[in-house]
Amino acid sequence: MDGFRSRYVEQRLPVLEAMIANGTRVPFRYIKAGEFPGLETQGLALSAQGLHIGGATWPYESLKRIDLNDWTETVTLQDDSGKTVFSCLATRILSSDLLVNLVYDQLGQTAEYA
Repeated sequence: MDGFRSRYVEQRLPVLEAMIANGTRVPFRYIKAGEFPGLETQGLALSAQGLHIGGATWPYESLKRIDLNDWTETVTLQDDSGKTVFSCLATRILSSDLLVNLVYDQLGQTAEYA
């Protein structure tokens, strides 16, 4: 399965990076609540301007930390004041590998990685 995930990211990441560079918002969905089949999902997006969730935008310059907790498998993004702006189990994020890799790429050298 890891080989599939690696190849998926290898193939899709350049396409999504190009979309962001061309001004497109790249959408992702995550499971907010519920149980199958009545799952409630919510969207988030990455663009050249930053992270977009529920009408709010965080420029990449304001995002200082991404925490990928191996113990709980949680993806957490924090702003420069240490406030959590997004936190979700990786298994609840559709295409979580792509989201995490895009965030790493967009944050570049400004981020701390836990």
